[in-house]
Amino acid sequence: RSAHTKGRIRIGTMINSDTLYIMLSAFLERYPGIQIELYDEKAILDNYLMSELDAFLIPKEDMQGQPGIKMAVRTSLLVMMHDKNPLASREQLTLDDLKEAGFVFTAHNGRLDWTYDYCINHGFEPDVRFVCEEFDDKLDILARSDAVAIGYNTMRLLRAQMRKIKAIPLLTEEAVKMEFWFVWRKKPLNPLMDQLSAFALEFDQKGREYFIQD
Repeated sequence: RSAHTKGRIRIGTMINSDTLYIMLSAFLERYPGIQIELYDEKAILDNYLMSELDAFLIPKEDMQGQPGIKMAVRTSLLVMMHDKNPLASREQLTLDDLKEAGFVFTAHNGRLDWTYDYCINHGFEPDVRFVCEEFDDKLDILARSDAVAIGYNTMRLLRAQMRKIKAIPLLTEEAVKMEFWFVWRKKPLNPLMDQLSAFALEFDQKGREYFIQD
């Protein structure tokens, strides 16, 4: 029965996640007629619900009340910059090292992204040099200036494609923890999401080890 279900599901991911790949591999075994297309964070947009994607791997605080399951936890931050930036030769950085740096942030509805709040909450007021609406614009600014930006370990493929962008670990005094959830729309645009959302809930209940093939 499952083999006769055909179509395409598009998923945007902000990070690499082995758990996501395990879940999707098991899903495709059950529904071999369905194709999965993965997109990096550039396709998610600042408000993911405005994108044309069907499902998303995003930070928990960005879920906007949509359903989902916890998929991954990240505990490290990176400072992104042009490879010619004077700080680019450093193996690691602290917030104190960034006092003279100009920052670029994305903003949505007049509010700067979560990294600005992170800085303020840790007693550091960043020098806001650039504000843009789209992630593509942020990457363009980083590639064309000495500005810096803080982020989680975003997709390695994205950074590899942006050859002029370098990411350096940011040392933090306390542990950093962000949960990433696999999220889908309450009202799916794609009817195939009924199958994937049900499978995701089953995956969450049984655990990833159940679906790992020997």
